Amino acid sequence: MNETTEHHQFYKSKIEYKIGRYIPNSIRLFEGFPKEDMSWIKESNYGSVLYFFGANCQACDIEVAFKTYSNHKEFNYVIFCENYNDELLKEYQTRHESVKVYAYNSRCISSEIGVNVVPFMLVVNKIGQIITAGVVNSYDHSQELLSPLVRTVQRSI
Repeated sequence: MNETTEHHQFYKSKIEYKIGRYIPNSIRLFEGFPKEDMSWIKESNYGSVLYFFGANCQACDIEVAFKTYSNHKEFNYVIFCENYNDELLKEYQTRHESVKVYAYNSRCISSEIGVNVVPFMLVVNKIGQIITAGVVNSYDHSQELLSPLVRTVQRSI
């Protein structure tokens, strides 16, 4: 199967994610390593946004996450990066102090929170419950998925 056909199949296949689950307080990012504390996700006034990207993914654009953060700083953000080199990870980790960036292994994340594809985004309310999820390869996709939290902020003002 050629790359173009695989690409089209990816976009034609439906990615389903069970909404309503809760993000655990800690997540194992790599096999054999201790779990990382994620309880801070529930310490937001409005909610949190979790992005999942892979270095080998042509559809992944990490700038989508940073642009979303720049326009919606009222939420907590975390970006999970698979197979990124250490220099690039350090750059991303220091770009915005409020955006947390972690390296991860997709098999571990999959078993912990069920994310099986990149680029992917989870939107979590302030109690840690996943309210929207989906493939996110553009800023417009990110905005669409984030819209429930944005409406919550607008109603509270």
